[in-house]
Amino acid sequence: MTWIDHKAKIDTSGGRLRVKNFTTTKMPAPEMSYSVTETAEIFGVDRQTIYKWLSTDMPEYSIFEPGEWFKLPISGQIRIKRKAILKIQDGSV
Repeated sequence: MTWIDHKAKIDTSGGRLRVKNFTTTKMPAPEMSYSVTETAEIFGVDRQTIYKWLSTDMPEYSIFEPGEWFKLPISGQIRIKRKAILKIQDGSV
């Protein structure tokens, strides 16, 4: 498609180029998450303990399920979802 196909949608009144009936979609708010250090401070344990709780290799120590935490794409830092922390604080584990 060329710009001519979209000419009816373009508004040039007032010296500005605008698209008529342009709507935006609202992005959902990002879910609250905590770093390993913040999580360790919340529970009063060492960071290594949090890494054990995240471990899938040692199921006897694993508290957080794989869907309850994620790694940031570029840095690889781990973030733990707020829901998972609240679940542990409530004693639901």
